[in-house]
Amino acid sequence: ERYMELRDAHVNPHFLMRQVEYAVAEMLPDSTKMKAHYFDNAGTLFELRDDTVKQALGHVQVPPIGGPTLDILLAACSADTIRGLRAKLCQEMELRSKFQEEAHSKSTEVALFHDMIIGLRAELREEQRASQHLVDFLRQDLSLKEAALDQARADLDRAAKTLELERSAQARDPNMSAKVLRSEPEMAGVEVGCSDDPAACSDVSSEFRAELERLGCQQAFRVGCAKVEANQDPFPIVYAVTVENQGQTSWPPTSMLVHESGDSLGLPLVELMAVAPGGCANIALELLVPKKSEVGSSTSTWVMRDVATGRPLGPILIFDAEWVESPVLEG
Repeated sequence: ERYMELRDAHVNPHFLMRQVEYAVAEMLPDSTKMKAHYFDNAGTLFELRDDTVKQALGHVQVPPIGGPTLDILLAACSADTIRGLRAKLCQEMELRSKFQEEAHSKSTEVALFHDMIIGLRAELREEQRASQHLVDFLRQDLSLKEAALDQARADLDRAAKTLELERSAQARDPNMSAKVLRSEPEMAGVEVGCSDDPAACSDVSSEFRAELERLGCQQAFRVGCAKVEANQDPFPIVYAVTVENQGQTSWPPTSMLVHESGDSLGLPLVELMAVAPGGCANIALELLVPKKSEVGSSTSTWVMRDVATGRPLGPILIFDAEWVESPVLEG
């Protein structure tokens, strides 16, 4: 509440409203809206506005101008309206402060997120470089393996062609055929196994099927076997082998018995005669069994071939040697 002194209000009716506005601005400097009220002679409350100023002045006893009496008018401002404005302003200020805090928090989060993105980009670039290095290494390794594979394929093709040539060379002529009938020892400086074991000098084709297929032959015959003592000096041994021509044509003059595998035992090859179909040839195998210091065994083979074409005539001749420990003499 505020009491205001009215001077010359009956001359200037708007003077009252300006006084009210000044009073409200002084009491409530942040207010934007105000209300003023006055009481009539009966004590009734009325709102003071621009259009009610004269009515309000009619209820006030105004002395002559310059008189000593001062008229007082009570102007009341609406406290409820001001409190509502203050509350609304406080809410707005609180919302603004909260918004500023959230904005600061969001700014901090954005900065952290920005730093995280920078770190992730750096990690991504590093992973890309590592991946590129790995891809380059794998490509280089793949190129090397492809080159090695191409080389292996080329080697395989050459080996296949060589094998094909060997097989064609080893393919037996069906018109030429030979078969070993028997083998007998003629001279030996040691015990000869075939004299004690009749099965030692016999057809052993069932034992050498793989070798027969590889060489393109049709018969494997063990001509003999010898058992000698270790550390014994080299000794000669001779076998007489009888071979029959079971083909339809004579053996060519280039037919020979050629060493194939194992120790040649001093017999790399033997020239054969041109035997007609149904005829037989006696081949003397003059072997020299070497000296060996340790016990063991070995197998030597020879193949009858036409050396001009490389084709086999049929049989493989086999000789086995075994080195054993010397017997201990008692007494």
